[in-house]
Amino acid sequence: LIRTSFLALLVRMIGVSTGFFVTLLTSRFFGADALGLVSICIAILSFASVFGKLGLDVALMKYVAEFAGKNEFASIKSVYISAMKIILPVSFLISSVLFFLSGYFATNILHKPYLEELEGELSQAKEKWEKFEDSSENAWDDIRDGLGQSLKSMQQAFEKAKKHFP
Repeated sequence: LIRTSFLALLVRMIGVSTGFFVTLLTSRFFGADALGLVSICIAILSFASVFGKLGLDVALMKYVAEFAGKNEFASIKSVYISAMKIILPVSFLISSVLFFLSGYFATNILHKPYLEELEGELSQAKEKWEKFEDSSENAWDDIRDGLGQSLKSMQQAFEKAKKHFP
């Protein structure tokens, strides 16, 4: 019990610490305006998360504990799968709605129409990054091939030279 609770405490502390450092770095490097925007986005995502889980996370804890006490592990699996069949489509629907309404939120709710432009620039930056990664992989392949050919040439030259020295 103590080991399990310590592990839960440790995970919770890591989460809280990460949140603190994100807040600190956002406010220090991007200012109060960006921190406010991040806070609003986190609040919207938290709100969506509550709706997406539909309260089934709490119900699952109850049933899992009950079935585990009775060693009914097949029932645990069944309840978990049933919950996932509900949670996953609802969460996907909520995520899709938030994604497609992001421009509306930026313009009409947050009154920051430039966020929609930034979203477009972000997608362009992602495309450029993917192209860069592809070219980097190709460059490493070229370097490996060139190195292999150089080593093969050196080996052939060594074999030829070896014939002249008994």
